[in-house]
Amino acid sequence: MQKIVIDFVNVVATTCLRKQIDLENMATKLPNAELNTSKFPGIILKIKNPRATALIFSSGALICTGTQSVLQARQTTNKVIEMLSNAGYNGPAARIRIENIVVSVNYGRQINLDKCARVLPRCMYEPEQFPAVFYRMGNPIATTLIYKTGKLVCTGLNTEKKIILAITTMERQLLEKQLFV
Repeated sequence: MQKIVIDFVNVVATTCLRKQIDLENMATKLPNAELNTSKFPGIILKIKNPRATALIFSSGALICTGTQSVLQARQTTNKVIEMLSNAGYNGPAARIRIENIVVSVNYGRQINLDKCARVLPRCMYEPEQFPAVFYRMGNPIATTLIYKTGKLVCTGLNTEKKIILAITTMERQLLEKQLFV
């Protein structure tokens, strides 16, 4: 097996502020905050560095998305909590959880998608609708999109260890089932 580069596309982190948030009041105090409750039931907060978006709900739920590493996701979530604190929120926050990580890899070799659809379990391929095989992995549980070019997008995992396991398992299956062209 050749060395594979894993590109982190999106990491989603969540926490709970354990206290109700007055969205109207908070939105006026946070820079780059958008609140339009007729379209979305929370504050949309754009973060510039690292580039990310935080979603803040009146229940105290906080979702941070758009970062490109687990460390960035944790740091950005803490940054938002600090911004909320500076804007008047004075409650505790629960532990930050990584909910989902989306990665892409390039195996550097073309893949026979028709054969993938025949030999891999739990997959769907409708080339008239979408140019990739939609594959649900069993262990670890993840969803992957497999493209003819040898690229793969994997989602549904929440640790780097599980990602490495999924990517190496996928490569092993592609090799064993002779799915590389």
